[in-house]
Amino acid sequence: PPSGEKTQGSEIDACIYFAARRGGGGGLRSEKKYAEDYRLDNITDRNGRLRTVSVYHGPYFRFLADAGTVERAKRLFPALSLLCLCAVLAPLLMDARMTHSWYVLLPLVLGLFPAAYLLMGAWRLLRAGELVTREHRDKLYDRFAGWSMVLLILSALSLLGQAVYYLREPFEAANLPVTLCTLVLIASGAVLFTRRKALMMGQVQPQD
Repeated sequence: PPSGEKTQGSEIDACIYFAARRGGGGGLRSEKKYAEDYRLDNITDRNGRLRTVSVYHGPYFRFLADAGTVERAKRLFPALSLLCLCAVLAPLLMDARMTHSWYVLLPLVLGLFPAAYLLMGAWRLLRAGELVTREHRDKLYDRFAGWSMVLLILSALSLLGQAVYYLREPFEAANLPVTLCTLVLIASGAVLFTRRKALMMGQVQPQD
């Protein structure tokens, strides 16, 4: 077919190619969404061997905020993401009787997942240049917008469980660091969620 024409077979081939490059069949499902943004081209390397490489032909995106706002976001979001991971890990390592209660512990354990995804989003933010691909945009903005809210909900549930625990059990100072870490989680998650607009992107038009 002409170079500008896409076919279903070429998209499937591209999807399989990306899955193989990224580590197996699980990647096949996750990359279907972005396979149409790529095309497989055959090139000759410096040794004269023919190689198949993926070439991006999809839309590009750039931050809508000004450069100063983006630079501040590149400092703030990774720092808060790392803080969230530390704040959710610390109570799990503490010898606090409060963490023996499932309604306190379970939301914190589940909070490890959104904290990890926030860190992955932070890594993409740090790697983002002036223009990014559709996949990069989705896995950057969506992770901060979605997973910060999930972390907020889980942290609030744990804090509610801690309030119940304080009402039912004798006071122990060893439990206070758990509550402090939970409050840090709530505050950090709230900042990440409310400032997510700094990471919004718009598609670059051809004339740009």
